[in-house]
Amino acid sequence: MRILLATAALLAATATLVPAASAQEEAVGTLERATPLAAEGERLLLSVFDPSTEAFRLVLREGDTERVLPVQPTAQPLEADLGTNSSGDPAAILALDVGEQEGGTRGGRDLFVLTLGSGEVRPVRNANTNHDERAPTIEDGRIAFSRVYDDGEQPVVYTKRLVAPRERPSVRLPGVPTRTRGFPGGPSYTTVERRVVELELVDGRLGQLVTFLLTEGEPRTNQIRLVDLDERSSRLAAETVSGEGDREYVGLSSVRGALAWYRTCTITCPADFNAAFRYEPGEAYETASGPRFLVGWATTRGVTWQLRGGQGGGRCDDFRTDAQDACTLVRTGEPAWERIAAARVR
Repeated sequence: MRILLATAALLAATATLVPAASAQEEAVGTLERATPLAAEGERLLLSVFDPSTEAFRLVLREGDTERVLPVQPTAQPLEADLGTNSSGDPAAILALDVGEQEGGTRGGRDLFVLTLGSGEVRPVRNANTNHDERAPTIEDGRIAFSRVYDDGEQPVVYTKRLVAPRERPSVRLPGVPTRTRGFPGGPSYTTVERRVVELELVDGRLGQLVTFLLTEGEPRTNQIRLVDLDERSSRLAAETVSGEGDREYVGLSSVRGALAWYRTCTITCPADFNAAFRYEPGEAYETASGPRFLVGWATTRGVTWQLRGGQGGGRCDDFRTDAQDACTLVRTGEPAWERIAAARVR
């Protein structure tokens, strides 16, 4: 397969993709297809497209080294997260479309945990069902995930401990709103086409990136929500609407006990629209400016990863043979956070 780490010649050929860099920035490679990014300490987890097989492989990057993890190739980027297992060891959790021969419950999507360095991919037998488990996250042996039932109408969010007995049901949490108002004081809508895009466990809370439509054919609403795991209560942290310059959120992250994410726009938006945000209940929001055309983002203590779109806003998830439409993976420092008024986030 094509290794992520770019050669000097490849980096030189794609130098026009990278904006003027600060001393902290380092372009570490290029990707032909977009991928979610998950970061934990100095580790980065991502899916890398192999054009020779037309499939994605799960790759772990640590410092300046990288290795392909022992996970079967997939047609789409994997839904995966980095964290620690019940013993405190670094681990990855992922959702795979597999059959019974791989330890899954059927041909649907199930959860698996890989302890980094062990080479063993284990099914999460106490959480997997005959429905699709997706969007997993892991922290200190606790997992959270969404489950899509056969009707596909309402993805449900759950949490469970890896060591919990199989007979103990997973704990249901608030998730995608089933009803909402288009604006304060406006009419109430029953939401449709609901989806849990990404989850992130953060110090006893669960960050959620969810999307839905108010009515068929309308622009998609994107929300960042934060759930208290003990109280099972949910609060709205941020909201934007796709279709207005392709506005969206990417990269839920846990950094210094707070939830972080990136707000990006792939067409035309105000100069200050593209930015990172950090939020912790009871504290003021924090923000940091950033580049346009990000299709992937993750931050952790001291390190931020960006997957930057191609020249002129071309996206590497819309594959083309022109090298200028590839995306650049950039490693930089933690955002320079500044406190802001909450109203500016939405």
